[in-house]
Amino acid sequence: MEISEEELNMIIERQVKRQVYEALNKRTTPKISTGWLQLRKQIDSYCHDHMSSNWRRKTSYSSVQQMFYIPMKKILDLHRIDEMSEDQVPIAQEIFKFLSAEFEKVDQQKEKELKTTANS
Repeated sequence: MEISEEELNMIIERQVKRQVYEALNKRTTPKISTGWLQLRKQIDSYCHDHMSSNWRRKTSYSSVQQMFYIPMKKILDLHRIDEMSEDQVPIAQEIFKFLSAEFEKVDQQKEKELKTTANS
């Protein structure tokens, strides 16, 4: 059975189209790990909650966010925070838990100071 040049070209064209289609579909997979996306939502929620207090309104959202991002980037040796791999997420979660607990201690102390000065 012989294949004409025209048929061969059509087979090659279909094969190339299929390979291009498969390559383009691979590019749609998320580049950001799902664990990081979940942690990022927790950090976002914390930042918004943190901004709700009267005495904290002078601090910008991005400043509060960076209090978490900068240590994570440094400890995990990341250029961009969104480059975090799924394996690095547990370490980042520990950093978030530790820092948020420390920030809560500072918040409680500040609230006590405000109550003391208000009662004076």
